[in-house]
Amino acid sequence: MKVQMEMDGSGPNTLASLAYFTGVSGCHDSRNSAADGDAESIQSMRKKKEEEEEEEEEEEEEEEEEEEEEEEEEEEEEEEEEEEEEEEEEEEEEEEEEENKTTML
Repeated sequence: MKVQMEMDGSGPNTLASLAYFTGVSGCHDSRNSAADGDAESIQSMRKKKEEEEEEEEEEEEEEEEEEEEEEEEEEEEEEEEEEEEEEEEEEEEEEEEEENKTTML
């Protein structure tokens, strides 16, 4: 009678009794270990994904920094070219002024 009560779900230890009376032992444990394994694999997958995302972000930041440096270098080169052009123009103007002075004399 006691077995019948536990088997139909009215007993206090129904799962344990059912496993005992049906001869299935360790079933609950194996499910837990499988679930633990799944959880671990999910965690490792998440960690890998996070690491990959971090690496991608770092690469993007490095690329942005390189682009900024290149832009700065280009700007500096342009400024230098402009300065050189201005100096050449000034020299030409000075030469013209000197020529004008000598022709006036």
